[in-house]
Amino acid sequence: MAHKDDYIIHKSIKKDEKKGVVTLSVTFRVAEHPRGKNIRKYDNTDALRWLSDGGVKVGEVLQGCKTSNYVGGQPPGTKPEGVWVFKLQQEPTKRRKAPKKQPVKKTLQKQKRETEKNSIAEAASIIASEFDGLNYDGDSIEQPEVKKTSRRKRKSKETTNEE
Repeated sequence: MAHKDDYIIHKSIKKDEKKGVVTLSVTFRVAEHPRGKNIRKYDNTDALRWLSDGGVKVGEVLQGCKTSNYVGGQPPGTKPEGVWVFKLQQEPTKRRKAPKKQPVKKTLQKQKRETEKNSIAEAASIIASEFDGLNYDGDSIEQPEVKKTSRRKRKSKETTNEE
């Protein structure tokens, strides 16, 4: 038994890039015995298979066709044929992706907060040192020197156990 594709006489694939369509035209050999097993039917799935074998990527069917290799009632010499039109699958253009931003680590935020606290503390100590020795009116005051005293040790109470 002959394969379905053995009845193909001519197959042509035409691409129209401007319109974005692919046209497939196939001419078949006439069945030898119209009432026998030689009649083959062709439809959109066969056309898709032929295009994929040809390396053409297509999308949806714009104009489908169902045909066979039987020409009953046609004038002698008529060859059965089918025409299919598919939408050409557009390959996506490669766009440069924006570089991904790395997430900010919490440790950096903590370090930033600590440096802000330190800078505030330093500024406060500088301001405090500028105003040391001034009274509320801004006049300088002689402050008496503070004597350092040594710490006294407490005398520990010694208890004796006398019975």
